[in-house]
Amino acid sequence: MLNKDLLLDAGASVKSYKQGEYIYKEGSRCMFFNQLMHGTVHIINETDEGKEFLHEIVFPENCFGELPLFDDAPYPMTAVAGQGCEVLQLSRDKFRKLLTDKPEINTYFTAHFVKKIRFEVSRLKEISTTDPKHRISSLINYLKDHEVCMNREVEGVICRNCSKLKLTRQQIACMTGLRVETVIRALKKMEESGEVKIIKGKVYTDTELPLGRCTKPE
Repeated sequence: MLNKDLLLDAGASVKSYKQGEYIYKEGSRCMFFNQLMHGTVHIINETDEGKEFLHEIVFPENCFGELPLFDDAPYPMTAVAGQGCEVLQLSRDKFRKLLTDKPEINTYFTAHFVKKIRFEVSRLKEISTTDPKHRISSLINYLKDHEVCMNREVEGVICRNCSKLKLTRQQIACMTGLRVETVIRALKKMEESGEVKIIKGKVYTDTELPLGRCTKPE
């Protein structure tokens, strides 16, 4: 996350998007540095048949779609507002000037890109296995480690208070390359073996946490 005041001083502005609205599309030219302030953003690829492959859910105070700012190539993925959201946007030219004026930001992005690459490499490795339970378990374990490393201050895909996994079965299927029905069966097996809890359809990744611990609204 880059400091909000730093971005505003550099000329950034806030833009609102409705749920389901495209922020940018795969193949389009990158015009802005984007940092999410409120809501969620889904980073996806869409097939010709209209199917989606979910790469990431972006939560507030995280940037997204930044790769083309560094190589001038088109966006490799599509960003869609998962909820109504507000995005802090800084034009490409002003962002590059900011990198020149504040070279320490380059160090931040180096570490940021390394973590993202590790995530994709790990996921591709796990997708190659044929065991659905192992794929889902590996995804959950990675998300736990990933969020601790990326940002301890910001709420992410796994609730810090109750360990609820904020992914639907469909989203888990997209991220693991499995069918929804296979995900449902695998999660049931994981519950039976004590790896997760499933309460009222919600998946909890830490079976030791008390159920009433989370006071955050749905």
